[in-house]
Amino acid sequence: KSSIGFKMNIVVKDNFLTNEEVKKAYNHLYKQQWVIVTDINENPLTAVNKRKSFGRNISVGTKEFEQDFVIKYFADKIRRLNLPGARELCKVYFNCVKPGEKFDFHKDQTGLSVLLYCNPVWKSWWSSGTQFENKIVRIKPGRAIFFEGQIPHRCIAPNRFMNDFGRLSMVFQYYR
Repeated sequence: KSSIGFKMNIVVKDNFLTNEEVKKAYNHLYKQQWVIVTDINENPLTAVNKRKSFGRNISVGTKEFEQDFVIKYFADKIRRLNLPGARELCKVYFNCVKPGEKFDFHKDQTGLSVLLYCNPVWKSWWSSGTQFENKIVRIKPGRAIFFEGQIPHRCIAPNRFMNDFGRLSMVFQYYR
């Protein structure tokens, strides 16, 4: 396993997920009932015409959370690392990003965010990644990004050459 540290407390871990775990996550996300992603201040009626990407927000303690064995599996894997800033899981986001979308920089909850890339195959010419200021972390199957949620970041959508369902990821957000 390799680790690359960036300034601003961003750590990238390759092979955090095994090939089997990536396939498990991909299959789980592929079967989700996705909803249109909108910005907080955006009118959902106009957003439907603007966006193709999808997302799901699952809060800890909900019936949906309690019954989701994949969330529990990966949350337990992260918990076993005993990471500072990962005291209490508060939310999990499922993301399905389609080619050509544009996203603004945003911040997550205060505390640690763990982003898991869940596509079992990713071609370099599809592009995409996660941008932190002037640093871009590219997608690689099984790669995880550990970062302080208050660091501004954004998704870079894949280009039109991507021939998969979408760029799939899970984000685990923790309270400090």
